Amino acid sequence: MLGDLMAFAVESDDSNDNARVGIYDIANLAAPVLKYQFTVNGKKASAAAITNFTDGSTEKVLLATYDYDPRHMRFYLANYSAVNGNTNPFTQVYHYTGSALDGDQYQNFALVTSTANVIYLLGFREDEELHVYEVQSTRNPFTITGLVKRATYKDWNGSDWRYGLGLQIVDANAIQLWGSASDPSGSSTNYSINLYRYS
Repeated sequence: MLGDLMAFAVESDDSNDNARVGIYDIANLAAPVLKYQFTVNGKKASAAAITNFTDGSTEKVLLATYDYDPRHMRFYLANYSAVNGNTNPFTQVYHYTGSALDGDQYQNFALVTSTANVIYLLGFREDEELHVYEVQSTRNPFTITGLVKRATYKDWNGSDWRYGLGLQIVDANAIQLWGSASDPSGSSTNYSINLYRYS
């Protein structure tokens, strides 16, 4: 999420059509509005993540999409002032094809920017591990140079990916993870939500 905007990625199995990313205004959850969409260079866009940061004196937005197979990541850049319009302002600026994302598949990602203006990619893996990568970059002009793993959080369980997972950055020294081990919808009461805190 970026304010009221949500980036939503959709893969493609159509040989004539690539994956797409749509930017939705969900200020009114009962009536989401598609602001614009753009086509990805490839069939895969298995997850999308978005954050804002400062590049010199300009506020920018970085959006990432995950190539589930072969475990690569595409990064797109736009000016913050343009992302709430009705025309796609994003341009691909980097395609990560290294091995940092190898291993068990990732199910979801988030991008966050620290108070020191450093961008991090948080990857939630299917083996119930959270991997934190620094998006290494230069500024003014903004250029991405790679991904470097900075932390791994594991030994938590009970979060079936189909039913969702949450993460809260509590402060500079702690994060919390939680998720449901079973489908909490309908009349079912046979589920629990586990909470894990890391300092």
